Amino acid sequence: MTYKIWEMLPYTTFKIPEYPEQKTASKDNWLWIILNEPSAPAEAELLSKIIPALHADPLTHVHELVVAHGDVLSLSSLGVGDAKLVISFGVIPSRLGLWIDLESHGMRRLEIFSFILTAPLRDLNTNAVAKKNLWTSMQRFLDKK
Repeated sequence: MTYKIWEMLPYTTFKIPEYPEQKTASKDNWLWIILNEPSAPAEAELLSKIIPALHADPLTHVHELVVAHGDVLSLSSLGVGDAKLVISFGVIPSRLGLWIDLESHGMRRLEIFSFILTAPLRDLNTNAVAKKNLWTSMQRFLDKK
């Protein structure tokens, strides 16, 4: 049986917006750093050691985001799709719109990026166990990169 197009009318049409720039994967901002508070000088020094250990350039590869206490947001609406690694310092995944089973420190590989949850940045200098767990997770990321 064949149908003629005019026999199928009326039909629903959808308007799909077109944007002047098509967003494609970028090598920029592939490392997202999520903090629970702005970093102090001692914490910035620790970050300045973590970022190069991941073979990232702090000026071109890193996107830093501070999520204040009590705030909840959606990483997907912020363009995290270009990220390869998200390191969250003290901000649990559910506050970032990620529903993954990771309430303690560790790493999860998601479809789009890897996610590492660790202690708040200010606690890492004094917590050797948390620092070692972060290093182990970073090595796992680099091994599978």
